[in-house]
Amino acid sequence: ENIASAHRARSARLLSICQTFPIALQGIDQLYNRLDAHADALRASTVPGTARLVDRAHGDFETAVEALLSGRHHVVSDAMRDTMEIELLLVAFTLEPGRFAEWESADRDVLVKKFGPAQLRKRIADKVFDTPMDLPDQFEYQVHSAVTHPTPDGQISTLFVEESSADLAAMFLADMLEHGRRMLAASGSLIDALGVGESVAEVDTSSMRATLEMFNEQMRARLEAAGATQLLPVREPVHRGSRRNILKL
Repeated sequence: ENIASAHRARSARLLSICQTFPIALQGIDQLYNRLDAHADALRASTVPGTARLVDRAHGDFETAVEALLSGRHHVVSDAMRDTMEIELLLVAFTLEPGRFAEWESADRDVLVKKFGPAQLRKRIADKVFDTPMDLPDQFEYQVHSAVTHPTPDGQISTLFVEESSADLAAMFLADMLEHGRRMLAASGSLIDALGVGESVAEVDTSSMRATLEMFNEQMRARLEAAGATQLLPVREPVHRGSRRNILKL
């Protein structure tokens, strides 16, 4: 009975999303297709092992969708945190291609000391900026970590939405697509750095872009209405400084 009830709830959530945000599901499908195209291009490069990271990210997004339909929002957050770590690795390997071989053969101690999220974030910032800077995803990573770990109340602070509402599903779908956009930017930069950009298959991402624009406008309007614009996602470095090169994270 519990399994049957869970299946009915999952079906109801899927129907609600299909009726309310059909373009979002189209956007997710386009994200999957684009990730596959990027993985195929990396497999054809001189560093084919990097494709495994994009394949893993694809799996993370699939996990997030299934978790959203099951009402397991902490699993969604954990999967997106994993994509952030993959994104950092892809950016690091774009800036320092030789690092991939070191990462691939590293033992646990080296992975923690040289390739942990904090170490990668600092090394990337030092490469990209002339002065000490913090990357814009640092606070977001902390938020995802906080949601992933158990808390006394066991709830996600969503500010303006009830846990069962379609708005909460929209918030998580928007977060998935934003992480998808950033993942594609990171893998695309690595593809260009490896000189295999011409091998990337053309994939329509119009629904993905339209969904992101719609969700971003809705989120901004709600934050402004609540007087909480300081909670808007940070897309720029925390401290001022001139960039050595343009790298959109």
